[in-house]
Amino acid sequence: MRHAGIVVVVVAACNFNPRIAGDAGPPGDATDAADASDAGDALDAAPVACDEPLCTSILGTCNAVTGYCDIDFVGNGRASCRPGLRCNITCDAANDTCLGGVDCRSADGCIITCAGSDSCRNGSVLCPNVGPCDVTCSGNDACGNQGVTCGNGRCDAACTGTNACKSGGIKCNTSTDCHGRCENTNACQNGGVQCGPSGICEAECIGTAACETPICTGMPTSCTYACCGTSACGATPACPLFCTETDGC
Repeated sequence: MRHAGIVVVVVAACNFNPRIAGDAGPPGDATDAADASDAGDALDAAPVACDEPLCTSILGTCNAVTGYCDIDFVGNGRASCRPGLRCNITCDAANDTCLGGVDCRSADGCIITCAGSDSCRNGSVLCPNVGPCDVTCSGNDACGNQGVTCGNGRCDAACTGTNACKSGGIKCNTSTDCHGRCENTNACQNGGVQCGPSGICEAECIGTAACETPICTGMPTSCTYACCGTSACGATPACPLFCTETDGC
């Protein structure tokens, strides 16, 4: 039985090209650059467009503030999003909501919340192939059996319910910016957080038996993970040889 936690930090060599400032140029150039930067920031801050007919066709409602297609799924089948949409899918209407999982592979981005007990339990929670993904499995046994599978974009996945993501865990897959958190009893047990082959992988396994299996399975450029709790990450976490282990929570 393991009581002490482990923090693992891995940083492999990678190339970094700092921004090199050129000549400042005349004052007008600086003003124009600042205006262009402000415009770019404004575009980034603007909500994405939501295709209302397309959103309505999958029983969603366009959110005027975020631009996402909000879907409150009420069945026990599989929820999904369509190409050209960013969806905010919530599975918390009753026990077993979204029992068949959530499929966002063809979407432009997804926020997925599996808050009901056993929600998203038997089917995989699949993030967009391209685009951001934010997943929360907060219900007891939520996202169990299959877990969460990231795509190529940034992936933030949190399994915070008792037994959440058990026997599936969080699979970073091809994401080069993956952040997984398993925080509760048996969260991500028999699955862990499985880092991808490159990029950044960050994992937190906090709670009794959280991630009670190897959680560092890929060869990312930067890999950090923290294990804290009785049997968290198992008695002897197995990772690639390049991982360096340090005691402590």
